[in-house]
Amino acid sequence: MHAREIRMDRFYTDEDLDFGQDDSWSNDFNDASYDLPPGTDSVHNWDYFEPEDDEPEQPFDFGNRQADRYDDDLPEQLRALLEMIRKQPWQITAAKSFYEQALFMQDYEDDAEIVGYMNYFPTYRDMTVAQLRSYFTIRKQLRLGKAPDVSLSYLFVYVYETLMRIGVNTAEEGYEILCALNDAYRESEPKFSRYLTPWIRDYVVYNNLSEHFPEVFAKEQEQDRIAGVLADYANCDEQLLFDTICELSKYDPRHAALYKKLPKETTTAMVQVLRALLPRIEKESRHHLRTLFAGKRVSRSYTMFANAVFYDPKPVRNVEINVSPAHRFICRGGLWSHDDYVGIDLSLKKNLGAILRESDHQLREMLGVKPKLPISKNGDRYRYLIEPVLTAWQAEEQKRRAAEEAEKRRISIDYSKLGRIRNDAEVVQDKLLDGVALEEETPISAEQIMQTETVAGTRPATAPDTNSASKSPSESHEHHFLRLFLSGGDWKQYLRDIHVPEGVMVENINNEMMDIVGDIVLEDNGDGLQLIEDYREDILNLLNNSIDYHS
Repeated sequence: MHAREIRMDRFYTDEDLDFGQDDSWSNDFNDASYDLPPGTDSVHNWDYFEPEDDEPEQPFDFGNRQADRYDDDLPEQLRALLEMIRKQPWQITAAKSFYEQALFMQDYEDDAEIVGYMNYFPTYRDMTVAQLRSYFTIRKQLRLGKAPDVSLSYLFVYVYETLMRIGVNTAEEGYEILCALNDAYRESEPKFSRYLTPWIRDYVVYNNLSEHFPEVFAKEQEQDRIAGVLADYANCDEQLLFDTICELSKYDPRHAALYKKLPKETTTAMVQVLRALLPRIEKESRHHLRTLFAGKRVSRSYTMFANAVFYDPKPVRNVEINVSPAHRFICRGGLWSHDDYVGIDLSLKKNLGAILRESDHQLREMLGVKPKLPISKNGDRYRYLIEPVLTAWQAEEQKRRAAEEAEKRRISIDYSKLGRIRNDAEVVQDKLLDGVALEEETPISAEQIMQTETVAGTRPATAPDTNSASKSPSESHEHHFLRLFLSGGDWKQYLRDIHVPEGVMVENINNEMMDIVGDIVLEDNGDGLQLIEDYREDILNLLNNSIDYHS
C-alpha cells in the first residue's frame, strides 16, 4: 500500500457500543506471564517482591531521628517502630512497609506537644521522633471526632491508614471517617478535599459499598438519566423531555413570561418543535443526540487511590462494579479499568437554546403574549422550520378547546333522580292541563298567570287548597308539607294539588332551614326523600310553636 493511501475503515463511526459482558480480552492478561516471578498474576505484584538476600540495607538517616531514638523516656512501642523503619527494605515496597508499621501502631496513642511536619507522600519513615509523637497525639484527637488545626501532611497519613482500613472495623466505618474528614476540612483546606474526594469514590468502589453509589456517583447517575431521555426523545414523557432539554439549553423558557402565563401550552408546543427538529441536529452532526451530550463511551485503564500511599495484602483481583447504568469499574488480574465518556459536543447547548428561544418568540406573536421577545440571530437557521410546526400545533389546540367546550355543554343526567323527575313531570303536566281548562272557561289575567307559575328557587304562589280542612289560612305550603311528611301523610298528592314539583319544594325548605339550623334537613340519596334525623327535634319544635319561617 502506498504511503499516501488512507484506509477509511480505520476511522470510528457513531455506532452503538457493545456493553455486553464479554471479557474474553482479559484472558490475555491472566495467561501472560510477562516474565514475572512464579506465583504472581499481574504487574501489581511488583509491589510485593521480596528483596534479594544481597540487597544492601537502607542507611538509617531520617532527619534527626538518630540523635533522639534512644531517649530514656521514649515509649517502648515507638522504639519497636523505629527498629522496623531501620530494617525497612528497598523503596519499591514503601507502601507495604508503611502498611505493616501502621498495623503495628494501630492502637497506639500519645500525648505529646505537636510540632510542624511537611512532606509529600508522608509516612512514618519520614518523621522524626517528635513528629511521630505529634502524629499519634493528633490521631487520637481525630478518632475522638475532633478537627485540630494541623499540618496537611499529618492528615494525609491518617487518610492513608483509613484507606487501608488500619484501625477501622468495617469498610462502612472507614467510609464514615473519610466523609467526616472531608466535611471538617473542606472549607479550611480545599487542597485536602481536592485529593480526598476522588479517594472516597475509589474507596466506595474498591469495597463495593453499593448503598453509597447514589450519593458518591450522583453526577454519573444524572448523566446516565439525561442520556436515557435523549436516546428516547421521540417517545418519552412530554414534561420530562421539556425539563431535560431546558436544563441542557443555554436558554431556559421556564423562567420567561410565556411559560409563566401558559405553562401547559408552552410545554406542549415546544416539545412538538423539539421532536421535529432534533432529528435534523442528529443528521447534521452524524451523531446520536445522547452522544452529542455525553460523548462516546470508552474503557480506560484506571489507578485506584492515585497519589495515595496504599497497600492491600489481599487486593481485589477480578470484579465488575456498576455504579450507574453506563458507568462501571472492572478489575481483571488486579488491573483496573473504568468506562467513561469522551468527546462532548459543546455546540449542543447553543443549538438547543436557539431552538427554544425562537419557539418562545413565535409563540408570543401567535398567542398575543406580552412582552414580545426580540428576534435573535441564532434562531435564523431554525425559524422557517419552527413556524409550520407551531402553526399545526395551534390548529390542533383550537380543535381541542372546541371539543372541551362542547363537552361542558353536554347535559349530564343523574339516573338515581329519575323518580323525582317523573313526579315533577306529572305535576307540571297537571298544571298545564288546569291552565287549559281555565282558558276554556274564562280568560286568565296576568296576575293569575303569575300566581299559578312556579319558578325553581322561588316560593310557589297560592293555589286552590284541596286540604283546607287540615291547613290553616296563615300556614305556608312548606310548613304544611313538613307536617304531612313527618306524620306520614300523602305529601305527594299535596304537591300535585298545589302544582309544585318535589325538587322545588325540597329546595325551598332546605334554603330556608339553612338560616334556622345552618344545614339542609331533607335529602334524597337514591332511596327516596328522607329527613335528616339530627334535625327532627328542631323541626318539631318549629311546627309545634306555629312559627312561620317565611315571615
